[in-house]
Amino acid sequence: MQLVPAAARFGVRDTWDPEQNLKGGMAYLRWLLDHFDGDIGLALAGYNAGEKAVEHHGGIPAYAETHAYVERIIKRIGGRGFNASKTSTTFYHENQLASTT
Repeated sequence: MQLVPAAARFGVRDTWDPEQNLKGGMAYLRWLLDHFDGDIGLALAGYNAGEKAVEHHGGIPAYAETHAYVERIIKRIGGRGFNASKTSTTFYHENQLASTT
């Protein structure tokens, strides 16, 4: 998996070690799913563009690469009719508001 240096927070010391890489990548994806309340589109966008970009944009960032990535992966896992530009941005904003009050 492609991991950024911050993957050390998931126990990855050597991204070239296959076991560390896979375990760290899975831990990161699990964290993203938890962080975005199970929203697969937002979690995938976070993996591709970074969770801070998703938070900053309040949903899937308007990056062509990220939209294409999210839609491609959703199709591969069996999702039909998913449109990255119509993700659950409202759901994300409501949860952010609820968690700050």
